[in-house]
Amino acid sequence: MDDTLKAASAAASILDEMGVRWFLGGSLASSVHGIPRATFDADIMADLRPQQVKPFLKRLGDAWYAGEGAIMQAMQARSAFNLIHFDTAMKVDVFLPKLRRFDGGEFARSRKMLVAEGSDVEASVCCAENIVIAKLEWYRLGGEYSQRQWSDSSVCCDSMRANSISNCCAPAPKRSATLNSSKRQSKSLWFNF
Repeated sequence: MDDTLKAASAAASILDEMGVRWFLGGSLASSVHGIPRATFDADIMADLRPQQVKPFLKRLGDAWYAGEGAIMQAMQARSAFNLIHFDTAMKVDVFLPKLRRFDGGEFARSRKMLVAEGSDVEASVCCAENIVIAKLEWYRLGGEYSQRQWSDSSVCCDSMRANSISNCCAPAPKRSATLNSSKRQSKSLWFNF
């Protein structure tokens, strides 16, 4: 297991011990879905609550760098904070779900998967469709200039087609009565989170 996965697994174990819902996202999740991507950090979505911050910091102990102030700021902004795993010198970005229906549903759509070929280590992983949506959101937030985000979302879609992955995350949405309302509904789902 590489250092990025070691750091992610160590953070995930602590979240598991505390009963906090979490899943791998970002490049690690893309790699698990068959889209290899070199990365220097791990992304985890965690449903950490304010009353869990002090116990979380206590469990992290001396093995991690973590700032309580940064975590509390992330809680207020519903954004992300960083952890540094000293044994591996890897950074783990912990994203907190925003208060949108989509973000809460991501936990239900994540799946337990083997994290690396030839490994028996399983982790909860963001589903492929949600990776595409997140990449498109980052692309939009970046002024639609990030070739990396656009390319990652395209490659993920290609991989889903090649592997016959179709709507693996959730039941098919109800069809609209007309094509025009269907197009409006689709556009709002993808770009207006």
